[in-house]
Amino acid sequence: MTLADWSTISSSMRGRWLANSGLFFVFMPFWFLLSVLSAPEADSASRMGLVAVANLGSLLACTLVFYLMRATLLRHRESTLVAMPIVLLSGALIGATKGAVTAGLLYLLLTDFDPASAVGTRLVQATILGMLLLPAGALVLAVREGYRSERTVLIAETVRRSMTSSQPANGPDPRGLPSHSRADLIAFIDDTRQKLFRPGADLRALARDITDSVHDRLRPVSHEIWARELPQLGDFSLPDLVRSAVVDRRYPIVIIAIYSALCGLPLMLATTGLVEGVARVAVFALIVVSLFAVARSVPTQTVLGGALNLAVAIILSTVVSDVAARLIFGELSAGLSQTLPLAVSVTLAINTVLISVIRAAIDDRNRIRNRLAAIMSPRQLSDAVASAQGRLLNREFAHHLHSNVQNALLTAALRLDTHRDMATPSATVNANANANSDAQKILAELAALESLLNNAGGPMAAPAAPTVDAMLLSGSTVGLDARKKSSTATEPCITDRLSDSAAVWDGLVSTTISVNPPEASVSARMARTAAAVVSEAVANAYRHGQATECAVTATLDEHKNLHLNCLDNGVGPRAGRTGLGSALFDATAGSQWSLQLGPAGVGSLLSITVFFED
Repeated sequence: MTLADWSTISSSMRGRWLANSGLFFVFMPFWFLLSVLSAPEADSASRMGLVAVANLGSLLACTLVFYLMRATLLRHRESTLVAMPIVLLSGALIGATKGAVTAGLLYLLLTDFDPASAVGTRLVQATILGMLLLPAGALVLAVREGYRSERTVLIAETVRRSMTSSQPANGPDPRGLPSHSRADLIAFIDDTRQKLFRPGADLRALARDITDSVHDRLRPVSHEIWARELPQLGDFSLPDLVRSAVVDRRYPIVIIAIYSALCGLPLMLATTGLVEGVARVAVFALIVVSLFAVARSVPTQTVLGGALNLAVAIILSTVVSDVAARLIFGELSAGLSQTLPLAVSVTLAINTVLISVIRAAIDDRNRIRNRLAAIMSPRQLSDAVASAQGRLLNREFAHHLHSNVQNALLTAALRLDTHRDMATPSATVNANANANSDAQKILAELAALESLLNNAGGPMAAPAAPTVDAMLLSGSTVGLDARKKSSTATEPCITDRLSDSAAVWDGLVSTTISVNPPEASVSARMARTAAAVVSEAVANAYRHGQATECAVTATLDEHKNLHLNCLDNGVGPRAGRTGLGSALFDATAGSQWSLQLGPAGVGSLLSITVFFED
């Protein structure tokens, strides 16, 4: 192990994964089982019941101390690495509480309990186990996160390769939408058309009706789609981690044997004395090393085979060591002789998994990938990729609804009440089909959305009469322009894409676009993402900040990442609940984005990175 490996492991044990309550409660049943099975006092059914009651009470006390440690000594673990002595001290306090409370309750419950000989043994055992509980648990979660991240990357890479050749070039693909979301969108289109062609409609009232329709009907659909598809593309559970620990049977055998022997040493010393206790655990360790080595040499081809191989090794180690100890040293107390083998089996199983996980903490990415490939069957990988691809498509479609369709409809509606000399939109469309009016833009955007749904082969009503003509109007919206361009160029000029995205707010927000270098071009997917970000930034500047100006700067770095800065002259960022725009920024850049007050104390400055993507 290198110094870099130890530094990584140490950071994992002292950081944000430390004192995780979920893993603590997962570990509690095993601690309870080991405590009851290894108790010398549990030599009959009735006494075992009393021992179980005592251990339940001590685990409750441990839980209280655990949360006390989280709130005091470990309270800064999310932001600052905790010193290792503090980590060990916290675990020791939890363990000591377990041993002391168990002994105290047994003293009250059992008339023949000898506290002088039993308290010390329990304190030592429980304190050692508690010291290992917190760092080992943190390391397990950190390793799981490493596997989870690599699994997500593995699936995402496969998705990207599959979508490169299969995704339509003319915009987001709504094929994965559930039927109720599709039906809601159809109803929104029909309702908005009816409002637009309502005879004698007052323009101001019409603008208000369309705005309300967007907020009340379209926004909930886009939010619902996004919320449903928000979970990660890939996940990696604790059972998956256990499978990875046994997949190639390369256990650190000597470490497992020595550590398991040390776990039982305090009990043996208290029960049989120094010499015999050390001899018993030494025989046990030698048998474990021998049988685990034999088991590891037996070839297996499947995960199930590896698990069965490990189970046989654990059972044989337990049985052989128990028989050998009886023949060499004689019987232990009646109750301990009956329950100790099962406690040994549980201890060996837990230690094997934990130590194998710790070993995985120093594995490199290629080894993790190999393990993932071994525990994921081709069918599992195929299903995960298909699910991830559906989520990705639906999230892109939610982006499109929010950033393109919604903004285009809202800006057109905002302009409607400025046309004092215009008659009803119906009269305008009928009089001049080629006029570039805001009413026609609304029709065009509705038609574009309807076309996407129709082309996906979903259940759609027959297009309304004006739809085809509206699609041919020269005043088509950003969504249509962007789709036409992406169908003819796989590497669009980012300046044109960003300008098109901001153009929908012309007349309401004056937007300038600056790109460095000026001739910069990016992949089609990056261009769509950047356009969605700029559209959302300008929309927020107007709707939430009452801005009239917005300056967008895009810089392509040497790694082909695109850095966007959007500065407006509005009232600045507002506090409140985050919306789908923030979710878009999170999905785009993770933590690499910020929204803060402008540099001169005026307006808002959005800074976000669109990472390179083929």
